[in-house]
Amino acid sequence: MVLGLITATALSRADDHSGTGVEGLSDVVVSILWRVPTGQPVTRPPAVTPDGVFLGGTDGKIRAFALADGGARWTMTVAAGEATYARATGGVVYATTAGGAIVAVDAGTGRKLWSVDTGTTFSAALAIGNDRVYAGGRDAALYAYRITESHRRQRAWTGGEIRTTPILVGDAAIVASTDGKVYAAVGSWIRWKRDIGRPAEGPVAAGDAACTPLTDGSVQCVRAADGRVLPRIKLPATQLSAPASDGRLLFAAGRDGSVGAWDPDTGAQQWLFRPRHPAAGPGHLVRNKERVVVAYPDGRLIGLDTAAGSALWDVTLPDRFDTAPRIDDRATYVVGRTGTLYHCGPRGPPKRQSRRRHPPRPLPPPRRRGRGPNRILRAIPRIRQRASRPATPLRRSRPPNRRPRSNNRLTSAASEAASYPAAPSPRDRCRCHG
Repeated sequence: MVLGLITATALSRADDHSGTGVEGLSDVVVSILWRVPTGQPVTRPPAVTPDGVFLGGTDGKIRAFALADGGARWTMTVAAGEATYARATGGVVYATTAGGAIVAVDAGTGRKLWSVDTGTTFSAALAIGNDRVYAGGRDAALYAYRITESHRRQRAWTGGEIRTTPILVGDAAIVASTDGKVYAAVGSWIRWKRDIGRPAEGPVAAGDAACTPLTDGSVQCVRAADGRVLPRIKLPATQLSAPASDGRLLFAAGRDGSVGAWDPDTGAQQWLFRPRHPAAGPGHLVRNKERVVVAYPDGRLIGLDTAAGSALWDVTLPDRFDTAPRIDDRATYVVGRTGTLYHCGPRGPPKRQSRRRHPPRPLPPPRRRGRGPNRILRAIPRIRQRASRPATPLRRSRPPNRRPRSNNRLTSAASEAASYPAAPSPRDRCRCHG
């Protein structure tokens, strides 16, 4: 394992034609974080999952490596001396062999879970569904095995050899055969078949379409639901290969090193990227979210923006690439012609995003509590509002059954004297006695 070989930096100008390092406009510095020489060529791109990186070799072995530092985790011999094609998902590594075996291995320990022998020859990896795995054989049969303990088998027959990996669209498995037709199979039943031409590679799913590169350099798409043939995709003066899709657009590489994007429904070209320096051959594509990474035979890796096709970064590695890379949110994994596994990405830990969704609000200015003119001006609206209200009479409440009190003793005595009857006058007394 080798660490820390920096091979790319970001450009600050778009007109830099020096050809050294990165040719894009990204502010990310791409470097080799680690690399592991395996000593054996691989049969297909690496399988990358949270459990690790898995390689199927031409020597019949499956090798597992840690994501963090590339350390070897386990090695299992599936079929000694036979080419092995590995894929992984859900903690299980599934592999097909040139001898016709389908093997399931635990991704954490490397222990064999189950295996079946089909009696045919496989030249490509299998497709993994929800409850089945699908593999196309050289005997013109599409095999489907249940993942559960029964491992029940179903076969759908085509008119020629199947040398590529099938794809899954809805409930159907779509595969291209050497008889020049593409088939949609549900279990052992062929739903439809269409004559499109001799396939050069396996089909890829582009939304609700299945697109297959042909030996004449074009890409033919058909509707996955009913097999309706869509307009053919071509690039003048070159041949297309290695298609990939984001569910809306179809990306393909030209033999001259160019990469383009097309609408699979109409065949209209959306954008075309041409590298600054001529390529020795067509690139191998992989797409993840909003970027496409291209691996060229001369050792270059180029990251592109899926929306406009602009270059994000460009790095040159000391190797040759015959298979497509694999990428996740931060890193790129690619295997060289000699079997060396490279892990490339930005150096340093990812930046932590703040939990605060909005910027903090500024504190209000301190309020003035003096008796200056500003305070009087601010009080004018309140004074006007109060003045506009109608006046209400004041009512004083008096406790019930209680006489009002007075602090003046003379007033109190006069009130008490007024409550007694008045004495007769002298005249009234004289009248009484006659």
